[in-house]
Amino acid sequence: MLFISISIHTPHPDKEGDLVESMHRYGKAARTQKGLIDVFTLKNAEGGELVGLALWDSEESYLAARPALRKAVEGDDFDSWEPAPPKGYWLKPV
Repeated sequence: MLFISISIHTPHPDKEGDLVESMHRYGKAARTQKGLIDVFTLKNAEGGELVGLALWDSEESYLAARPALRKAVEGDDFDSWEPAPPKGYWLKPV
């Protein structure tokens, strides 16, 4: 069953590039994982938030991929890049 992971980031303006690079590394790692359908790094044209969107064939595939995804961004200084933690959503069809 389809599973979608969304994270919404609000970077400090001078740290947006660092965060985009991190999100791209996460996406590159995701593309090597079984069960990924597609992954995107997006920017809200209205407010400047960055959105990570990943579509998986199942929640199990996503959970199995998490160690590799976390490793791809290990050591990234999110605390200095954003004023608050990102909002995250795990979505399933209803």
